[in-house]
Amino acid sequence: MRFTFSLLLLLAFQACKNDAGSQENQAVNNPATQGTKTGVESGLKPETEKIGKRQAFEVLEETIKVMPAEDFDQFLQINSNTPLIDLRSVKEYNTAHILRAVNIPFESEGFENKIKDLQGATNVAIYCSNGIQSNRAAQTLKKLEIKKIRILKNGLQGWAIAHKMLVRDQPKTKNK
Repeated sequence: MRFTFSLLLLLAFQACKNDAGSQENQAVNNPATQGTKTGVESGLKPETEKIGKRQAFEVLEETIKVMPAEDFDQFLQINSNTPLIDLRSVKEYNTAHILRAVNIPFESEGFENKIKDLQGATNVAIYCSNGIQSNRAAQTLKKLEIKKIRILKNGLQGWAIAHKMLVRDQPKTKNK
């Protein structure tokens, strides 16, 4: 008897879960609900956009998107004119960085002025060592009226884990 009750309870729970999922899908695909605000647009907690069933990137705000290494790499290839900014220290940058990245340390004095010197760039891609500094920098960039900010999820650590190419400066040798 107890087993039968547990089984019925489990089946009822699963049916409710499936109904909720199908209602979500109907709301997303329903033309009548298009144009309504999502949680992000209405100022609620960060959401995750989905492409098919795969999570593509987190949306912190309309202008700021956190992207995993694979998507970030594709974004950089498609948007080759978008400035790529390495927010880490000069020493960290000289150790290894992403190809075509410009080093503008977030913790340095004059960070905002250096960003303004990007000659009216409205889109930027940024990364740090682990993603924490990038989120803080994104808020500063937003205040500087940068329209689209792309952040590398987990920073350079995420890039390395995904086995993406890094530029490593060669040690300088003395000529004899």
